[in-house]
Amino acid sequence: MGQKPNIKTDVKKYINKRASDERKMTLDTLVKRITQELKKDNKTPPAPSTMKKMISAVRNREPNPEDQPWHMGTWKEYPLAVASLAAVMGAYRFAAEHKATLTIREAKWIGRLSVVAQRMFPTLSDRELGPLLILWAVEYAGEEIWSEVSGEDFDTTKLDFWVAMGEHIPQQWELLAILSLNDRESMSEKAGGAWVKKNKQAVDAWREWRKTFQTAFDESVEPDREEPGLKEAIEQFIHELDSNKEGK
Repeated sequence: MGQKPNIKTDVKKYINKRASDERKMTLDTLVKRITQELKKDNKTPPAPSTMKKMISAVRNREPNPEDQPWHMGTWKEYPLAVASLAAVMGAYRFAAEHKATLTIREAKWIGRLSVVAQRMFPTLSDRELGPLLILWAVEYAGEEIWSEVSGEDFDTTKLDFWVAMGEHIPQQWELLAILSLNDRESMSEKAGGAWVKKNKQAVDAWREWRKTFQTAFDESVEPDREEPGLKEAIEQFIHELDSNKEGK
């Protein structure tokens, strides 16, 4: 038996994410693009044959029903703690106001994390906490999906650190939550990644902001309260998003 390829976790996650994003792209083309992207980021890509197997595994994965939209009708099969319902509805309302949805998986994470947010920010209402909980839930849900696809352990250490640093994150929760929801939804096969291409500046700013928490975790330092240019980039995105919706 050959030795199992030693691929770094961040590289695996990147390949899995791109495989999920680009389901219509041919296998050979996607392998070439991912290889170029990883090398550009000074990361070592696996052999093309290995990468093809990884991409195929993602594309052949059976859809998980927990990744369907959440609504009260899902309660019977996917119950939430009654005490968390107000927080979930606060997040649900925020998402609906911006023509987005929560998945069942995300609603479950909002329920789990709601008590943390309520203790950190006791003066805020469930509606006001909704964007923050969405930010957290999208990340935890994404990590959970990665674990299911890859077969790797579901290790939330870095996300737990992020949540624990909650009082230090930027205060533009609403802008970031809208961007997070659109980023997640645009990556689906339905959207085909078109949203990301159209709003590249805002997406790049959002992802750069997220990297500050990776750096903070690795270096055990507090991230800057605000990333330079982030607010401006996201506000421009919100303006374009609203204009697109009005034009439909």
